[in-house]
Amino acid sequence: MPRQPRLLIQEGLYHVISRGNAKLKIFRQDDDFYYFEKKIKLLRNEYGFILSCYCIMQNHFHLLIKTNKNACLSRIMQSLLTSYAMRFNHKYNRVGIVFQNRFKSFLVSHDPYLITLIDYIHQNPVRIGFVEKASDYKFSSAKAYESDMPDGFVDIDFLEGLLAKHYGLSRTILT
Repeated sequence: MPRQPRLLIQEGLYHVISRGNAKLKIFRQDDDFYYFEKKIKLLRNEYGFILSCYCIMQNHFHLLIKTNKNACLSRIMQSLLTSYAMRFNHKYNRVGIVFQNRFKSFLVSHDPYLITLIDYIHQNPVRIGFVEKASDYKFSSAKAYESDMPDGFVDIDFLEGLLAKHYGLSRTILT
């Protein structure tokens, strides 16, 4: 049975997840994480999507992406995952599949689930025991939500605006 096509809408907010094949550690050294972040920045500049939240773990990652009319989620992810897989296989002198299956994407509506989702993404390294506090993990957007000086990598203004508009909340609820 062929797989079903993705439900994609213009200007959708998506929780995107992918993990290493057979739970392989696909981010082994800091420069692996940095390369992945750099590639996201390049794609963000090329396609103009909004990255609102992220966490990169050793064997998987979470992204919260708001697409626009120029930013097709499938193209963004194809470019990101293909580029990273090619680099990973070359760097570690291996061949074969790096990511398990195709990436997963979930359309996020503007409801209370959004707050839970952001917390879930940021708490990944805490749940595993890498850090005690989410903002201490360096490959996550948690620190940007806690800081008065955002890093420019994630767009916290977008989520802050959603929270204020729909719930009368500020970003402090996310830290």
